[in-house]
Amino acid sequence: MVNVSPSRGASAPAFGPSELDGTPAAARAAFRRIAESREARDADRERGDGHEPHSEILANLRAPRNLAGVTRPGGPPGARSEGQVVKASPNKAIGGGPRQDPATDYTPFMGRRRFIIHIDIDAFFASVEVLLNPALRSRPVIVGGLPHERGVAATCSYEARKFGVHAGMSLRDAYKLCPHGAFIRGNYHVYQSFSERFFRILHEYSPDVEDASLDEAYLDLTRCRPIYPSFSRTAREVKARVERETGLKVSVGVGPNKIMAKLATKRAKPAGYFEIEPGREEEFLRDLPIDSLPGIGPKSQVILRMLNIQKIGDLWGLPRTTLHSLFGLCGDDIYLQSRGLDSRPVVTAAVPKSVSRETTFLQDLWDRRLLLAHLAYLCDRLTLGLRECRCYAHVIEVKARYSDFQTEVRRRLMIMPRQEMADIYKIAEEMFLQLIAGSRLSLRLVGVKASDLVRARPLSLFEPYSDKPERLGAAVDRVREKYGFGSVLTVREKMLDEVYPFERNRGFVLKTASLTR
Repeated sequence: MVNVSPSRGASAPAFGPSELDGTPAAARAAFRRIAESREARDADRERGDGHEPHSEILANLRAPRNLAGVTRPGGPPGARSEGQVVKASPNKAIGGGPRQDPATDYTPFMGRRRFIIHIDIDAFFASVEVLLNPALRSRPVIVGGLPHERGVAATCSYEARKFGVHAGMSLRDAYKLCPHGAFIRGNYHVYQSFSERFFRILHEYSPDVEDASLDEAYLDLTRCRPIYPSFSRTAREVKARVERETGLKVSVGVGPNKIMAKLATKRAKPAGYFEIEPGREEEFLRDLPIDSLPGIGPKSQVILRMLNIQKIGDLWGLPRTTLHSLFGLCGDDIYLQSRGLDSRPVVTAAVPKSVSRETTFLQDLWDRRLLLAHLAYLCDRLTLGLRECRCYAHVIEVKARYSDFQTEVRRRLMIMPRQEMADIYKIAEEMFLQLIAGSRLSLRLVGVKASDLVRARPLSLFEPYSDKPERLGAAVDRVREKYGFGSVLTVREKMLDEVYPFERNRGFVLKTASLTR
């Protein structure tokens, strides 16, 4: 265990010149001085009193640019440098009006201050159920299954959270804490329709929208500066319009980057609005608990609390090298995010990292015939997801969980990426049979996952090209779009008739109905 005192006076500087004490305020003061000196040099050049040295020209040319075209500091990785700062407009601030203090116009390592909105629908699944059934209003609602069934709560209303129920808790434990609650299996396709309406509204305000999940998004309004005279007013307008047109309550957080905006949203919950004003980032971060940061889980909390680190402000006293030695690369992220630094751009239309489908059985299964029927149905759902995002998978993974809760996984890397149902099921079946071979235990869960996704499939020099499988998949999708997913199923999939209820539009309603995709 590393023996480190979190005293700020003994800490190494966070970044920049050696006189900094590691706090966000010190960083902003240093960059304010840099901005002022840079403005003075710009004024001299405009009067013709001097010229920019070649070193500064090269530094500007080499500096990377973010999505908004803002120059950021250059130099080799890990080098300590004061960096290059972009001169802000002399007449207007971020939200219009007179120019503010330079510290509010710049963010360390990011150039001009960005305006990022994080918006999250409160208790999404439960809120949709209450909207569709007003009789559930003011009642504790738990979505994910019935109390006597296996599985966990996908989400729960704020009324249920008062009794200690939370997402991820087993349904039986949730029932013990809240026996009078309304337990609902849910319907993913209904939730998806609300999600599509939600994102359709957001895309009308900015081209830079990142869908973090089904009910969560980031908006970057920085490039829309000429359109909106006041970003703050626009953010409130987005919140009001989403609530008006969807009927769902949302929480909105605003900050200079993604991590600050997300932390602001946590402060705004439920159904509130919170904006981190320029120059008050340190005040906002100092007293937040350490588990507010996404990279600090239960195990990391134990280590930090042994060092008497309880709040984010306490982290400012730990050198970066110490956090790196304790947590590896995650320590570097903790070091930066605890100071409100986050250079990640808002990514639009990114290739998903993976697509997966899994289900927990109503009761443990021995029957290999039914196990393979589940696997085939999940592969069918998986390939539908791949076609929807127009992706091909290099890696196929199969997961099986036994009755003793032991989980085993097999994966296979394919040189040529796959998207077709027949190919993926053949590979998944082979791995699944190897996985359960010789096992004397029944299974409680099976799943399949496609990862290492790419948008295009290269042509092989040694295999004849045929677009027949892709045309077949497109034809099946057209039939299902018109007559429902259950209109086209394989014989093996139809074996599930004896286990699950069947709906033509949705197909088989599996145990985890709220997540059945």
